[in-house]
Amino acid sequence: MSQTETSRLPSLMNPGAALLDPVRGPAQAVTALLVAAAGLLVFLLVWAALARLDITASGQGSVVPSSQIQLVQNLEGGILQAILVREGDRVARGDVVAHIDDTGIASSYREDLSTFRSLQASVARLTAEAEGAALAFPPDLAAADDGPALIAAETAFYASRAQELQDTITVLERQSEQARAGREDAQERIRFLDSKRRSAVSELVLVRKQVDQGLISVVEQLQLERLIADTDEKLSGARGDITRFTIEIEELASRIAEQRSIFVAEAREQLAMRQAELAALRERLVAHRDRVGRRDVRAPANGIVKRVATLTPGAVIEPGGTIMEIVPVDDALSIEVRIAPADIAFIQPGQEAKVRLTAYDFSVYGALPGRVERVGADTITTRDDERYFPVTVRVDETALQDRQADLPIIPGMVADVSVVTGERTILDYILKPVLKLQERALQER
Repeated sequence: MSQTETSRLPSLMNPGAALLDPVRGPAQAVTALLVAAAGLLVFLLVWAALARLDITASGQGSVVPSSQIQLVQNLEGGILQAILVREGDRVARGDVVAHIDDTGIASSYREDLSTFRSLQASVARLTAEAEGAALAFPPDLAAADDGPALIAAETAFYASRAQELQDTITVLERQSEQARAGREDAQERIRFLDSKRRSAVSELVLVRKQVDQGLISVVEQLQLERLIADTDEKLSGARGDITRFTIEIEELASRIAEQRSIFVAEAREQLAMRQAELAALRERLVAHRDRVGRRDVRAPANGIVKRVATLTPGAVIEPGGTIMEIVPVDDALSIEVRIAPADIAFIQPGQEAKVRLTAYDFSVYGALPGRVERVGADTITTRDDERYFPVTVRVDETALQDRQADLPIIPGMVADVSVVTGERTILDYILKPVLKLQERALQER
């Protein structure tokens, strides 16, 4: 082994000793430091080239409900009786928020309802008269306050009309019975006169023979001939009576049928009229009930009362006039964000966004995930001549509820919104100023 190799062996076996070597130690330390720095630099360059950062466009906005502010209105208007809520109160869908005086409407409703029940009773009576059925009234009519009185009145009227018809028919039937009796009497007279005539004719044959033989006077023959002629005249009259009584009986039967037909026809005509009135009144009652129901003004959605038009009882509410406004709180919330024109080119619907509510500490509660829903078509200029694009970011409702289960997020809260428009590496971020400077460098006049 040479002397040089012998001298290197301790340094290889003990690096620390080599560094302490007054001749070689400093050079080797510098070399190790440079190698470590180069390795670290290479690691940082690789990391910067691979690690990616989100590119965001930021803006400030406010929380708004996804649906429009609900206007609480009344179709008919009227006199305000009471306002039951104040601005800032939370209300649930269907809660009564105001009362409107219903005196006039309720009175009209009761009047029409009374007329409706009266028509119901009348229709039941006319149906029985028209169909010849038993009298029957609707169960709801019997249960009404004035139902028993109406039923009693219509029942009495039904009995009266039925008795009137029966009286008329009874008179006609009696006349028919008299005509039948007269016809039977005429038939009996015909039988008697016919028998009498046959006897007279037989006797006349014998008398004529005796007169021809000169046994009796011709006077007896003349008397028999006169008797036969008189009998024939009476027979003719009796036959005429039968014809007259038969015609009278048929006419009376026709009049009885006509009376019944007239009774039914009148009942059907009146029934059609009453049913038409009943149908029209039923529609009016439905409208009345709706109007009476609208006297209690109800909240159209869950939300917060934003603005109350008037609190004065007795104030006149115009038909369709706004009584108050309610901001919905159950809808998925949206953020109306102001984005600078310089950033708008990279924002598109569907991009992810992060929403930080200024009312809650971001470091504690974090950001809410959202997504760009709409991008304004043109800029809007504020009073301070600041121009911006309106961008709507819809907040993920599920995430909102999970994160803020006990912390209400209400319209009007201010939010800082960052829209993710792309990605870039850390190396791109570091080199961007250099590249921009390179593009602009050495171009001055």
